[in-house]
Amino acid sequence: MTAPLLELLASARRAGLIFTGQADGQLVIRGPRRHEQLVRSLLARKPDVLTVLAAYTGEVTGLDWRHVRVLNEPRLCALCGRPALLFEPYDQRPCHKVCAEAAIRWGTIPAVRVRQGRAA
Repeated sequence: MTAPLLELLASARRAGLIFTGQADGQLVIRGPRRHEQLVRSLLARKPDVLTVLAAYTGEVTGLDWRHVRVLNEPRLCALCGRPALLFEPYDQRPCHKVCAEAAIRWGTIPAVRVRQGRAA
C-alpha cells in the first residue's frame, strides 16, 4: 500500500527535498541520498505530486478545492483529528483545507490530542 500523499509531501518538505516539474511531464526530485526511499514513494505517486507541485514550490498559495467531495456529517480529519467536512482529493480521507495546505507547503501536520472522539 502506498503512503498517503499529504504525509509524503510533509516528510519531503521536512527532509528538504526540492521538486522540479519538466515541460515533458517529468518530475525531478533532488535531495540527500539518505531519503531515497521517500523519493521512490513520491515517484510512485507522480501524477498526484505533479498536481500539487505549484503549491509545494510556492508558485500558488493554495490548492483548488472547488471540486472536492463534501461530507454530510463531520468526520475526524486524517491530519489533525478535529471534525472536518471535506474529503482531500488524493486519498479520499476527511481533511481540512488548512491542514492539507500546511502539510504540502510547510511540512507541518497539526498535533491535536483526540480524547473520546473530541479534540482536546
